[in-house]
Amino acid sequence: MGSDAVFNFLVSGNNEAWNGEPYAYDRSRLFEYTEDAIIARFNELREDQLERLRSLPSVFAYESGRQMDARVGQVTEIRLRNREVLVNYRFDENIAPIPHQMLLDRRRTLDIGDWELNRTHWAVKDVDLIEFLKAQGLVAADEVEEEDTEIVELPAPVPIPISPTTFRIPDEPIDPTLVSVMMPFTHEFDGMLGAIRAASREVGLTCLNASEVWDHDEIIQDIFALIYRSRVVVCDFTTQNPNVFYEAGIAHTLGKPVIPITQDINALPFDLRHRRALVYAASDAGLEELRVRIVARLQRLLDLG
Repeated sequence: MGSDAVFNFLVSGNNEAWNGEPYAYDRSRLFEYTEDAIIARFNELREDQLERLRSLPSVFAYESGRQMDARVGQVTEIRLRNREVLVNYRFDENIAPIPHQMLLDRRRTLDIGDWELNRTHWAVKDVDLIEFLKAQGLVAADEVEEEDTEIVELPAPVPIPISPTTFRIPDEPIDPTLVSVMMPFTHEFDGMLGAIRAASREVGLTCLNASEVWDHDEIIQDIFALIYRSRVVVCDFTTQNPNVFYEAGIAHTLGKPVIPITQDINALPFDLRHRRALVYAASDAGLEELRVRIVARLQRLLDLG
């Protein structure tokens, strides 16, 4: 077993996992589906063993029932708490998500057992993950950090001036209480909008969508101004509406927190699937669940400032 050919394989059955927030495993789930020789190197969870685990490349995956793509990155912190192991992590933005079907099709190459993707656990695999990623075209050879390269914290984002030629910068300041909703203009989404409104009110925010704003002659200027002034932007990608994709791009460029929602996870294209999305049903029960989850997400964003 080469020391440079081992990786962490973290699986969760919770579709809210790997959203950037810490994730907890029960200690009994550690090192399942892991060779005995590897377990012996880590099972005492000494500080030197935890440091070694943190240095390994890592795959953050979901159980098969979720049908969600995996991300590649690194465990940045491991905290032992009673019967739990709490992990912080970061994703490598140079590496594309691993499609869920690829994990299933290539599971033997990655030493993933036939039923392993049906159980939440943390395994350590004796496989050269980087070579696998290169072979699948998910990463370029010159974009992979060497394992012994010192890991440094990225600097805080630097504000950049924007000088759009298609839009005009609004005179109105950013409204710290405003949630905007980008959605298709059809009545079938009225229930969704109502759920977002209710959630916004519950945490002390107001909610608008573009159909409620008429400040300019051009509708696209109204939309840009609404996004510009918003604290949070909710985007519904259910019907793969091109306008919503365009508006999400504006929000991302302006650095707005975006909450993606959809009735069908497969409606998200490849270059958005690495971002967490709330999946909801259009039924009364599904919309109530959406309201509860939006409340939690908005409250989290407010707590983060």
